[in-house]
Amino acid sequence: TTYLTVVGKDAMAAKAARFLSDFGVDHHFVVDSSRPTTLKQRFRASNKTLLRVSHLRSHDVEKEHQSEMLHRLSATLADVEGVVFSDFNYGCLPPAFVEQAIRLCQERDIPFFADSQASSQESDVSRFPHADLLSATEREARLAMNDFRSGLQYIANGLLKKSQTSGLLLKLGAEGLLALT
Repeated sequence: TTYLTVVGKDAMAAKAARFLSDFGVDHHFVVDSSRPTTLKQRFRASNKTLLRVSHLRSHDVEKEHQSEMLHRLSATLADVEGVVFSDFNYGCLPPAFVEQAIRLCQERDIPFFADSQASSQESDVSRFPHADLLSATEREARLAMNDFRSGLQYIANGLLKKSQTSGLLLKLGAEGLLALT
């Protein structure tokens, strides 16, 4: 596994690097001094989350950092079987970067997969067109389709068509999932 991400110039980045190294994960960090390394803290008691605190800045990474990420991605593609875009919508995967990264994958015939989280912010998982697999919650699919009234099957089929993806995993929490191709 090779992991590419944006981090701040701080102790959390160093801790993340040690943690990944301990698990044998090859990692490449692009350092952006304008943001801290994202840290999400959860304060829990009796298996319940009482408070969530997120330390982050969500502006898009600068073009110079996007270029560095693209260079590192390109250099890594010769040795990978697939690429996973895991997007929390904090600016680390801006649209211009995503478009170029997808183009690199397509030029090399490397399958790619995407998940774009929208737990507390806006997102659009369909911004990863032609993915081999998209993963989304019902809410994320409805956000991408801008449709909160239609039935789930209609939403899922619409997202497949809009994103021109090969497959969709629609996560439904305790109710399971819906898989479409």
